[in-house]
Amino acid sequence: MSEDEDTLDERKIEESDVVNVEIMDGEEEGHVLEGSELAEEYLSQIKYLQAEFENYKKIAAREMADYIRRANEKFVTDLLPIVDSFEGAISTAIEGGDHETLVKGIELIYGDFMEILNERGLLSITAVGEKFDPYKHEAMMVDKDTDLPEDTVTEELQKGYALNGNVIRTSKVKVVK
Repeated sequence: MSEDEDTLDERKIEESDVVNVEIMDGEEEGHVLEGSELAEEYLSQIKYLQAEFENYKKIAAREMADYIRRANEKFVTDLLPIVDSFEGAISTAIEGGDHETLVKGIELIYGDFMEILNERGLLSITAVGEKFDPYKHEAMMVDKDTDLPEDTVTEELQKGYALNGNVIRTSKVKVVK
């Protein structure tokens, strides 16, 4: 190719580019504006939905706090008779009441208290005579002089509890080794 042809080809390319650019600008300008407006509309919708979701989370958190507060209120209301019973037992003890009557009264109060807790899913964990279970028991001491099989709990040092099937406090126990 000669130099003139190269220049001519470059010029053709440049002219066609200009024409194509002008054609693209003319044809796509409306599309770009429409796309830009559409993108802004979508962005606006996303921001709106994001704000709605944030409001929903705040409302849900507030409702959960209210629910917990009401549940605690019910629980405390159910415990008030126990408080009244303890106050009565204390007055009886101060007045010099009968020792046996005081002990029986405290046993009754304990029974009522445990009944309220049991109604809400609290159960004591059985330990003595059971095979040691690290999910339910915590070995605090070892018992060596016994005829029981190894890993048998021989003594409960502190009671363990489960709430609605989940261990909330393990039993502290003495185990055969």
